[in-house]
Amino acid sequence: MATGTCDRHLGQAILWDCGQCSNSLCQSCAGARYGGVIYCPACRDKRELKMQASLVRRQHRKTAREKIRHVMAGAIIILGVFGIYAGVNAVARFFMNRNYVADRPMAPDFAAKDINGRIVAMSGLRGKVVVLDFWAGWCPPCIALVPDLKKLNDEFKDKEFLLLGINKDESEEAMRLAVKKHKIEWAQIFDPVLTGSSLSDLYDIEGLPATIIIDQNGRIYKRWGQGDRKMREFVAFLLEKKAGAAEL
Repeated sequence: MATGTCDRHLGQAILWDCGQCSNSLCQSCAGARYGGVIYCPACRDKRELKMQASLVRRQHRKTAREKIRHVMAGAIIILGVFGIYAGVNAVARFFMNRNYVADRPMAPDFAAKDINGRIVAMSGLRGKVVVLDFWAGWCPPCIALVPDLKKLNDEFKDKEFLLLGINKDESEEAMRLAVKKHKIEWAQIFDPVLTGSSLSDLYDIEGLPATIIIDQNGRIYKRWGQGDRKMREFVAFLLEKKAGAAEL
């Protein structure tokens, strides 16, 4: 260490040497100590700039790591959701297929006129997926189901598919008013409530609404309950199975 007095502060004794540039320092030189090393003001400023730059770089690296962690966490969540969704769909498909290959009862045959005077016969609908919807204009749950049935009909009406309404109103006039009011476009058969040989009796319908899916072989594939929201999946599944079903 140099001895003597400071050139910058007359009368001040030299106490240290700068650990960076070796300049002599007195008490008034306002140096700084980092890690046990004394720095002159100029070297102190340079070191502080480097420290600030290093701090900024560390902060940037920390921010980048946090972004990567957030992206990875989001990706894991998304993959997990898709994995769960795929798993649920796989299970649903398994049960759909099991129901398809199981021994299902044949749909009772019938022939009846629709409201336009055309004869509809169940035996003449083989090769189509048929949905029978038992409903009435006075039945609020039946009317609540109409938007879903409209979507179903719009999606599949150009395929081997038929949606057929079986109306249970008290009169044909009431049926026609309900069809017009709710803009129902698919075929309708009027099936009076108090008829012993009604289609409701034939298909064991105990309450409304009741919807039955019949596959291309004329078998009852599914009785669709009011709370079941998978109508579209069932119909799509049967339409997809047609090409590979040897029994058709």
